[in-house]
Amino acid sequence: MRFVPVPATLLVLSTLVCAVAQTKSDDAASPPQKQNPLSGSPEHRRQIDQYLNSTSGHAGTQEPMPADHANNSVFVNGTLNVPGAPTDGQTVPAKFSQRNKAIDKTPIMAMGLGLSADQRRKILDAVRATKVAPVVLDAKVTQELMSTVKLHALPQSVVSEIPNLKDVKFVPLADKVLLVYAPNRIVVSELKP
Repeated sequence: MRFVPVPATLLVLSTLVCAVAQTKSDDAASPPQKQNPLSGSPEHRRQIDQYLNSTSGHAGTQEPMPADHANNSVFVNGTLNVPGAPTDGQTVPAKFSQRNKAIDKTPIMAMGLGLSADQRRKILDAVRATKVAPVVLDAKVTQELMSTVKLHALPQSVVSEIPNLKDVKFVPLADKVLLVYAPNRIVVSELKP
């Protein structure tokens, strides 16, 4: 059995006595704690109503508006109402934009290749220069052509100028030229003179 020297024992005891005394004095100095009301009780509902009707209870639920906010709306008919904003962009709802209404009704595969009028003219001129005979065919954009329909390569001058035509071939018809994505034989665009 080991003996602890008396001064060390007294030091430990005096520290414990001081800690207990301080705890009792803190308890006496602090006001009594108020119990939180039970959830759903009338007192709890009253506290929630009081909070929600306070300024901090509305924080972040409303945007500050200028005095003449009726004339200063951020959006008008789905279009941003700020200087320099586009008036007929892609985010304008179709009920306010005839352009977007037409786009919404167009199948994604029929969106075409995004060719400009100048590019379309160059392709038509190049296809006419090939002197390939037109075929009789009733085909539309997004339609898959049968394997019996012969696809013709576009002239290299056109493909080098318009790189997104590298996998595209053409089929000449009497009144138009069909551009066909060769790997799946789907008509991706039609060019009319």
